[in-house]
Amino acid sequence: MNFLKKFFFKYKYLSFIFGSLVVLLPFTGNVHLFDWDEINFAECAREMIVTNSYHTPLINFQPFWEKPPLFIWMQVLCMKLFGINELAARLPNVINGIITMCLLYYFGKKWYSASFGILWAIVHMGSVLPHLYFRSGIIDPWYNLLGFVFFSGMVEFLKSNSIKWLMIGSASLGLSVLTKGPAMVLITGLSLIFLFFLSKKELVLDSYRVKILFYGFLLFVFMGGSWFLFEYFWGDKRIIYAFLDYQIRLFKTQDSGHGGFFLYHFIV
Repeated sequence: MNFLKKFFFKYKYLSFIFGSLVVLLPFTGNVHLFDWDEINFAECAREMIVTNSYHTPLINFQPFWEKPPLFIWMQVLCMKLFGINELAARLPNVINGIITMCLLYYFGKKWYSASFGILWAIVHMGSVLPHLYFRSGIIDPWYNLLGFVFFSGMVEFLKSNSIKWLMIGSASLGLSVLTKGPAMVLITGLSLIFLFFLSKKELVLDSYRVKILFYGFLLFVFMGGSWFLFEYFWGDKRIIYAFLDYQIRLFKTQDSGHGGFFLYHFIV
């Protein structure tokens, strides 16, 4: 017991990685895909492998415009390595759980204390909804993680002018667009505006910061727009128009059951 305690406090990140694997990996592939989205995304990945066409998501071998392909590419890679099965479809989110644990500890330690970072990571992993998400085959865990990395990177930049974390955050926001669409831009943008007004006495946007923020914006546009540009010029541009129309419908109507209170995300 003393050995495990010493190992944990000496090698915290290795301990989080090993602990996450022990908690998340067993039996993850034993349950059939049951959620509507789980089945759709896994089928998109399977059809990419069958058709050997990886730039346009397909469902029933027809273009699938509801989601960009980043998460589906992760599933394809796992299926290439471990076969076309439930575990491979859910493995990207197991990896997501490991990364999330390490990042929660990192930022918790950086912003408050090592004890807070450990508590934050363990409580998050032990909560019902995150635990289920990390064992699922849906997009949301990666979408949430990329949004968290962007927001945390912006906080680091505003606190300490960390260009590294600004660029990591900007790239993450771009990747979130390639994961599920542009809604994360609105969610994190409004959250940052709220943070800025809460801390406007401490946060100053001088000319240097504005210039660096512009570079971060360019990186976000490049990362977030890369697949759309490729698909528009060298793929099937109709899927881009259909995707944009679908996003507008999501905001305006209760399409595919996506209804409810507008501020739900902020409350959660």
